[in-house]
Amino acid sequence: HVTIVPYFTVPEGKMDEFKRGFAAFYEGTKAGTDECLYYGFCVCGDKVFCREGYKSAAGVLAHLGDVKAPLDAAVALVGEGGLDLSVMGPAAELEKLKEALGPLGTTFWATDGANIMYPHRFSSGRLSASPRFLVFAPRIPCPHASTCT
Repeated sequence: HVTIVPYFTVPEGKMDEFKRGFAAFYEGTKAGTDECLYYGFCVCGDKVFCREGYKSAAGVLAHLGDVKAPLDAAVALVGEGGLDLSVMGPAAELEKLKEALGPLGTTFWATDGANIMYPHRFSSGRLSASPRFLVFAPRIPCPHASTCT
């Protein structure tokens, strides 16, 4: 699957405004692509993280359309340098995303091919209100400008 790892650094005094946009993101996501596996926001200090995963690059591209207006507003609010975006997945899927996500300064991380996913361990139902799993997303500096393998 393809994981998107966006970290937004919200300017001082703008967090409430940023968080008001969550509803539009959730609305677009719930009404959007069936390829979304999980989606949700986390806040720590001046940082907002959205944990999200999709079955394929096609799902990511569909999602970008589903949340275009709130995403454009969020990127504008944080300004230049306020979005740190990484995308992880199979190399072939990442290639399909470079045109759309490359201009955002995205770092693309190709999975090694031995990844394991246990879909039966996800809660039943689409976009459960209370997913019962954690995402461990360490931030490791990538020595390459745009692609890590």
